Amino acid sequence: MQHGNITVARVGPDSDVALFSLGDAASSTDDSSYTRGALDHVAAVVDDLDAAEARIRDAGHVTENHANNQPGQRFYFAEENDIEIGVVHYPAA
Repeated sequence: MQHGNITVARVGPDSDVALFSLGDAASSTDDSSYTRGALDHVAAVVDDLDAAEARIRDAGHVTENHANNQPGQRFYFAEENDIEIGVVHYPAA
């Protein structure tokens, strides 16, 4: 499915992958998610956000940017290669 700059692909009975594109972003040497080929973040959907955060903190990561807004609750952390990982929980409808 295509929704503007977002492409959503069903990868399992209850799993989707969403890819975002800035379109024709200019090539640049800037270290930015706004340049062609750059990665903004990867996200995982979990059933229990508090348990996931506890495991991530126990592994030595610092969590940040907590939010509780539509469509769900989330936080982020940086993994060992400094790639931002989002962790999100969508409440049952």
